[in-house]
Amino acid sequence: MKTERIEIPYSDEVKRFPIPYIFKMKCKNCGEEVNYDFNKFPLEYPNLSGEETIGLYCENCNCEFEIKVKLNTTVQFDFDLENIKKTKY
Repeated sequence: MKTERIEIPYSDEVKRFPIPYIFKMKCKNCGEEVNYDFNKFPLEYPNLSGEETIGLYCENCNCEFEIKVKLNTTVQFDFDLENIKKTKY
C-alpha cells in the first residue's frame, strides 16, 4: 500500500466547518480571559491543511488581536490485507 501526502492547502465546498472546541487565552493588553467558540462561530470556507486567521476581541479593554489556526486533515486506512476480496473492473 502506498499513500501520498499533499502539502499544499486545499479547499472544498464546505461552507461552514464547526469544530467542538473553545479556544481560551489571556488578553495581551489587560490579562482578561478571551475565548473563541469554534462550534458557535464555525470557520467559513476553510483552507484544509492551511492557515486561517481568527479575530479575537477583548470586551474588558476594547482591544482586538488575531490568532492563526492551522487545520490538518487525517485519513486512516484500516483493513485486513488477507481478507480483501478481489474485484474485477
